[in-house]
Amino acid sequence: MVLPRWRGVRLATSSVRVCGPTEVNLWEIAMDGSSAPKDELLHEGPVLATCWSSDGSTIFSAGGDRSVKMWNLDTGQSSTVGMHDAPVKSLIFSPDLNLLVSGSWDKTVKFWDCRQQQPAAALPLPERCYAMDAAGALMVVACAAKRIMVYNLCDISKPFRELDSPMMYQTRCVSCFRTAEGWALGSV
Repeated sequence: MVLPRWRGVRLATSSVRVCGPTEVNLWEIAMDGSSAPKDELLHEGPVLATCWSSDGSTIFSAGGDRSVKMWNLDTGQSSTVGMHDAPVKSLIFSPDLNLLVSGSWDKTVKFWDCRQQQPAAALPLPERCYAMDAAGALMVVACAAKRIMVYNLCDISKPFRELDSPMMYQTRCVSCFRTAEGWALGSV
């Protein structure tokens, strides 16, 4: 596991926590269990999703302000990667593609090369995105109306599979097996 850095210094252990409706805070957790805040990033609306880059140097966040933000922990600088037309509910960083992926209530999934303001690709969804995950070439998106969209990231031109969720209530979380051989769904 790569340990995160904060302004060039490797943190022994760290935690990203949403502390209030519009804040993403970085905390250092010491070996004795004590913790101390290190820095924070503000959004203009509720923060709904966060994720780390694969090397632990960057935190991505998104939420009700429709923005997808990038926070470089080496420099402390933050920037807006891109925007959606509605709140952003889910974020994942795909190390295989070296792209950030955001799922929104605007019924799209966007793939971001963080060096550009425009998405590298965008997928239309049948409903609002509630959760998503990816492993290898597998990406699973849980949508409103209990729809599950499965994509092969080697060919995102069309869903690999589209199905109804077997859950009684709306899917709230999805996790792909790290082997990319399946996925698990969670609900209330």
